[in-house]
Amino acid sequence: GAKDEAEALAKENPDFTFIFDNSKSGASLSWAHLFPGEKMPEVIKYVEDFDIWRWKYGADTKAMACYLFLLGNKPEEVLKLFDVPLDEAMKEGRAMSRYADFQIAAAIKNVEPLELRAGDHTVHIYNITSNKSEAGNTLSKERKSAVGLFTIHGKDVRISFRSLEEHSPSALDVARALGGGGHKNAAAAKMLLEDFFKAIVRE
Repeated sequence: GAKDEAEALAKENPDFTFIFDNSKSGASLSWAHLFPGEKMPEVIKYVEDFDIWRWKYGADTKAMACYLFLLGNKPEEVLKLFDVPLDEAMKEGRAMSRYADFQIAAAIKNVEPLELRAGDHTVHIYNITSNKSEAGNTLSKERKSAVGLFTIHGKDVRISFRSLEEHSPSALDVARALGGGGHKNAAAAKMLLEDFFKAIVRE
């Protein structure tokens, strides 16, 4: 998985510092390493809460994630949020969140699951290409188990797994069985298309 690849890279390059902490997201881990002792911007706590699928801040996390979606590849715009109140961003994010809920409900209503073998595990997977994290969360609640959301990219299939704290196997367990990685309840893996077809359970 990604952790093993990073460790191997660190060994090959002695000037490369390897830092791993699965209790943090990339954003919060970077802040802690680059600015030790400094107060973390509030926006980063929401990024972490969403990225590692903790949901400590509930609807606020969802609203901020929706708002930040508009700022993809615009670091200068995200940087502006470090030093200002987030009230306006939250307001816009909540409106976007309501629309996302509508899209998710429509997507879930019209999609049928497949079953995928992942090592010793079998999970339901869905061909959902947008709002995958939120759709996965809803579906994992309904299924009471980890689920996957897949998209096909040429000869590769990318699968995002989501689970809840009480689920076994967890999203990470399933992803690791396919050579992937991530956090306990939010993980991912990639397969060759031909291997993906072979792993589909057929009645």
